[in-house]
Amino acid sequence: MSNKDEKCTEKETTNAPRNSISEVSSNNEKSEIETISEASRKASGICTASVVWKIIKYAIFLACFSFLFQQSVDFCNYYLTYPVTTSIVVRNSRIAKKPAITICNHNPFRRSTFCADYPDYCEKPNRLEEFCRKHPHFCKTNVSNLMIPKLHYHTTESENSRIDKLIYESYFNLSQETPSFIESCRRTQSVKPVLIYDPVLERHQANFVKCYSVNLHLLDNEYPETQEVVPSDDFDMSEEIIFCFDLKAREDDIFYPWTKNYLTFTIHSPFVPPNLFHEGIKLQEGYAYVVSVSLEEEHLQPAPYPTNCTDYVALGEKNNKAGPRSQEVRKFSN
Repeated sequence: MSNKDEKCTEKETTNAPRNSISEVSSNNEKSEIETISEASRKASGICTASVVWKIIKYAIFLACFSFLFQQSVDFCNYYLTYPVTTSIVVRNSRIAKKPAITICNHNPFRRSTFCADYPDYCEKPNRLEEFCRKHPHFCKTNVSNLMIPKLHYHTTESENSRIDKLIYESYFNLSQETPSFIESCRRTQSVKPVLIYDPVLERHQANFVKCYSVNLHLLDNEYPETQEVVPSDDFDMSEEIIFCFDLKAREDDIFYPWTKNYLTFTIHSPFVPPNLFHEGIKLQEGYAYVVSVSLEEEHLQPAPYPTNCTDYVALGEKNNKAGPRSQEVRKFSN
């Protein structure tokens, strides 16, 4: 018994280390497998990130290359289409083209002239003292012969339809003579009457402003006025004057007593209608105005430049100066 027990003990003691060794080896194998799998996962992740980054870089490169290619093609098209040389011409002409000048009187008619021509549509103001307090400029002289139009303002009311028609027709009876508010006009050939429509006014169905223009050639076949420029080291104002006007607006001769009379003027091209309400300058009484004028001409390039414009001045020259010589007049005539 004892011997058998010893043998059994020996066997058991000898078998115990073998089991422990096998367990240790299996654990080592598992850890190695886990390490390898983890490394492979990391490697695959790195490969995936590298592929994505390469794709992004290729996409950026292709986008930049496409943009550069498009710019190069556009540059080649411009280079082959348009001339690459620029010609600059500087000319000192001794003949200067004069601009057009339009002067407007915002008093449509002279009260005294209207009442002398149509006495039935005028009468002496009622409540004369009150009228003179409101408008003392009418009462500076003898008021015994003072007459104002029957506009239902300190007067009896006339037949509105008849006086409205008369006022409307009077706008178109423009005299070709120099108007009374232009006392003198020098260095010009002629003064033309012009009617300008004013949508803001509300004057008995006649929303017009009476104006007079110098050197205006909208539809005629005349050349604009010119002036010879004499080069000199000494500036002489009298030699450089283009136009000269002496203007006077009589305050006591206003047609509509409740309004104020004033003059405006604008400088523009001889071939373009005056734009009084955007470019007009209101003149103040008692002042002398000196205006410096410079001429600028813009010549658009012909095809292949995409100007798509018509040279109406050149077209008028070909047609013996017949028809409009500016785009603005062409729009109005159509």
